[in-house]
Amino acid sequence: MGKGSILKNLKSDLQKHDQLRNQKRKKIDAAQDRARKQADNRALSAIRQAFNPFDAKFNRNKSEIGRSAKGPAKAGAPTATRSHAEKERQQVYEAHQQLKNKVGRLVDRRIGRDDGISSEERMIRKYARERANRSKKNFSIEDEDEDDFNFEDENMLADDFKEDMREFQDDLEPSKSRSNRSESEMAFSGLSASSEAAPENERPKTKAEIMQEVIAKSKMYKQERQHQKAADEEIIDTLNADFDSLLSDLQSVEQQSKNKSRKADDYDKNVQQLAFERRADPQDRTKTAEEIEKEKLEKEKQERQAKLARMEGDDLGILEEDEVKDDAGLFGLRDESSDDEDAETEKKDSKVEDIFESGYAEVHIPLNLESLKRAASQTDDFKKFVKECISKATPGRGSGDIKKLHQFCQALTEYAVTTPARFSECSKILHDTMPTHETGLAVANHIRELINVAKLRSTWNTGELLLFSLVGTLFSTSDQWHVVVTSAMLTMCQRLSQAVDMDMHSITTNLFACDLLLAYQRFSKRYVPEIPMYLLRVLAAFDEEHSATIAEKYVRLSEKHVKNVALETDDDEYVFGKDLTPGSAVVLCAKLIQKSASLWRSLDSLPEIILPLISCLNHYVENDVQSDATKRIRSSIETVQRLVKFSSADRKFLQLQEFKPIGIVTRTPLYDEQYNPEAKGQGLDPYKREQQKLKAQLKKERKSTLREIRRDTEFEARQQLSQKRKDMDAYHEKLRRLEGQINGEEGAERNAYERQKKKRKRHY
Repeated sequence: MGKGSILKNLKSDLQKHDQLRNQKRKKIDAAQDRARKQADNRALSAIRQAFNPFDAKFNRNKSEIGRSAKGPAKAGAPTATRSHAEKERQQVYEAHQQLKNKVGRLVDRRIGRDDGISSEERMIRKYARERANRSKKNFSIEDEDEDDFNFEDENMLADDFKEDMREFQDDLEPSKSRSNRSESEMAFSGLSASSEAAPENERPKTKAEIMQEVIAKSKMYKQERQHQKAADEEIIDTLNADFDSLLSDLQSVEQQSKNKSRKADDYDKNVQQLAFERRADPQDRTKTAEEIEKEKLEKEKQERQAKLARMEGDDLGILEEDEVKDDAGLFGLRDESSDDEDAETEKKDSKVEDIFESGYAEVHIPLNLESLKRAASQTDDFKKFVKECISKATPGRGSGDIKKLHQFCQALTEYAVTTPARFSECSKILHDTMPTHETGLAVANHIRELINVAKLRSTWNTGELLLFSLVGTLFSTSDQWHVVVTSAMLTMCQRLSQAVDMDMHSITTNLFACDLLLAYQRFSKRYVPEIPMYLLRVLAAFDEEHSATIAEKYVRLSEKHVKNVALETDDDEYVFGKDLTPGSAVVLCAKLIQKSASLWRSLDSLPEIILPLISCLNHYVENDVQSDATKRIRSSIETVQRLVKFSSADRKFLQLQEFKPIGIVTRTPLYDEQYNPEAKGQGLDPYKREQQKLKAQLKKERKSTLREIRRDTEFEARQQLSQKRKDMDAYHEKLRRLEGQINGEEGAERNAYERQKKKRKRHY
């Protein structure tokens, strides 16, 4: 299309195709006139297509080869097709809307009326039915005609009228049956007794006659129902008249039965009173020793299963009343109290309560750390004092007892952390008190707060180490996730990974943290990578000769704290609260390496974890100094080497899966003289080719059907939306018209009132 306006281009195209010629017709031949009209139509369609090229669609290939080169590309008109489909959908939708919500219309079920068959097919079906009916009649003359009119599965022509007629009775009894109908009923219904069976040569009944018979029968049945209803009402009236005498008889019988059952009622009342007495409740029988042992084993099994579930992460509970504190033994506590110990504890608690009631009524419960320290300094028996405080704060003695008990346990937790001498006693008391009265949750929250405070401190002292020891004492450290234990482990691992200073105080506290982490994993045996990394850094820091090589290969060190260690001394033991010497620190590292190797022996990567530590320890025993510390280090090295050897022997290397041998694929081309590029599915038998064609056709048809269904649904949605809009517009138009009408009437009334008012003013 050339440049310029659309009108100019249209005019030039019309002139080019000679469409602006004079329209005055001359007398020409009809054939020439038709040819000219066809040419004009082709020219006009070409002009329209040129002005709107998107109405036509051509299917073109990249290269015209094979079958596509035989003829021109197929052209389509998607716009015209779409508009035509919209028109068809509109017609179908309007037809459906016309038939919508219209019930009770007459359906003609005669042959060929509504099924849309041809007239020939209709005649054939009628002839077949006639032959079938005729053959049935010829086969058995005495058989009844099956085409007779039926009403509610009852033959209306040959029914009860064949029975013998009895004498006419004016009053019908309720026990009469349909067979005892009188002649008057026959006359009322328009039938006679002589019409028992129609002869064969009688003409067929018309619809009017059949409907008359139906109406007559319905009237007859209605009359029967009325007679039956009258008889029932008569019986009901008779019963109502005799009801008073019947009621008096029933009351006398009831009075006699009450007198007879009075003794039974007294017995039931006594039984009911005994049922409510406490002494009448059934007691549990005494169990045998075998049953008690069986219950104990079952309880231990359930606790072990629950512990394994928590270790695997299936149960993420924080604290439970029946939770087994398996890690308490690591820190000097008993795992569980036996039945005898429980009985003794109950006796002691009862004695404590008696003492409290008699002479310890003025015991003050400390609610913070300072008051607890003052009370502990003033008492001689600290354990007895704590039990008295717990007994006094037991819930039930007064308001706020639970809160006091929680505050006292929190203060006792801080006291245990700040007082190493009484750590064991306080931890035992907390261990026994936590499962009761939600004390465990309060202590857990308080310990979490203390851990958050310890996380912010640059250096750790005895209090922080005792805090983490208390965590291992009170809570189950084998759980995969625990609110308190997980927080403590993350805090210690963060301190080990970020430790840069290598002074003896930092090394002492961090080695104790490593020991605590290994104790945490005693049951679950999880790998903690911060432990071997820190031990490697400590050993490299003490080895002045090989520190540079080790640091370059494994760790990052602070060179200002590297020292030379002399292992000739026997100072290999440390006291809690005091810093270690370099020699005792190396011996402790060897012990921790041995402990970690025995703990992680099941890991496949044990050699890679332990061998760098063994190589560092070997540097300390090269001089072969015969001291107690050197002997201990060598013993640890030998034990760890044996564990590494066994782990390496048990290690299974990765293997490929075993498959059956597969032949090498050949790339030799296959030449087929019968190959035809025009045929699809080359090399298949005709049955498979036909099957593939049917599958492709089914897929195509299914796709097109789904597309049509989707378009029909969208069209119906648009039509429903437009209908709703029309309804809303009509509704608003109606409201507007009513409002205008009301406003007009009000204005007219107002004007009439004003005129009347002015008229009165003029009169007065």
